[in-house]
Amino acid sequence: PRKICRQRSIDQLPSSLSFESFLQENVYPKSSLSKESSSPTKDCHDILSYQSKMGMECVDFSYLSTLTPCESFGLLGIHQVDVHNILFHCPETCGHCQASKLLISSTKNSSIFP
Repeated sequence: PRKICRQRSIDQLPSSLSFESFLQENVYPKSSLSKESSSPTKDCHDILSYQSKMGMECVDFSYLSTLTPCESFGLLGIHQVDVHNILFHCPETCGHCQASKLLISSTKNSSIFP
């Protein structure tokens, strides 16, 4: 059976409904809104001098990244070039430091010999 999604604009929301609730109900399932904690390291940290085309720094995307993955910022109206730059310059904010730490760790521990 085909699932029909109802669409609403933000203008149609009751004032008691927050933007986060709107995203949970209409855009992202609850599980995708939770984010693993990300710890900065020497190799994985936000570039403090970075500014998006809109003049925003990594720290300015922190709250938004708790609502939706940085990869999905384009769906919220952020220019795709900025999305790519945010992912590159703000790995800590986007929660990618933990993932890269695990990847580096598993690569160091892997061997072609049993």
